[in-house]
Amino acid sequence: MPALVTEPAALVALMPLPSDIDPAFPAELLRTAARLNADPLDLANILYFESNGIHAAIVNAGGCVGINQFCPVNQNARALPGWPGLAAYRALSASAQLRDFVAPWWERIASQHELTSLTGRDLYWLNFTPGWFVANAPASHVITRDPSIVRDNPRLSLGKDYIAVGDIDRVLVEARQGARWDQIAAAVRDAQGGWASPATASRSVAGSIVVAGAAGWLAWWAAKRWGT
Repeated sequence: MPALVTEPAALVALMPLPSDIDPAFPAELLRTAARLNADPLDLANILYFESNGIHAAIVNAGGCVGINQFCPVNQNARALPGWPGLAAYRALSASAQLRDFVAPWWERIASQHELTSLTGRDLYWLNFTPGWFVANAPASHVITRDPSIVRDNPRLSLGKDYIAVGDIDRVLVEARQGARWDQIAAAVRDAQGGWASPATASRSVAGSIVVAGAAGWLAWWAAKRWGT
């Protein structure tokens, strides 16, 4: 069988960026990933999970807002230069939130932990409970047993009385599914200059990621390339 050759322009054209995300977002995501020395899809992954699909104006039950869910009880955002308050923050576009506040926040907390690069797990943990972050912790490491945090994060705890590092890995893998994720991932890859190869796209959170939409576009390519 001939070697698989992807066709970036055709694949991306099948999955444009969702219309409710500002067009500047993919390019801003790439700039932020470069600033943080992180994989762009890892960065998109956590923001997608936190805001239920990159929704800049989203507000959760606890009053946390935006693509990264800055919360009323969290004083960290208030220390950022130009912080406008939660109401004004959620009125910003996804790219503006990322550029002006999310990226500086991660840069600041990564510097405090002396991190020179960030994995998907690191990004999530630093956004979730930065004070309890432990670099290179095993999946079994318990992040918290705080009853209120465990209760408010059922997708992480899954009925347990604690949240562990492995729970972060799991929810990030689970989030990379569905048509909306496919669209966003395709737009990010397009901004990078082309669709990543299956091998490249599969290297991500904890080294085991579901390549969203892979089966569909592989079938499309096989039909076009070999007439199957």
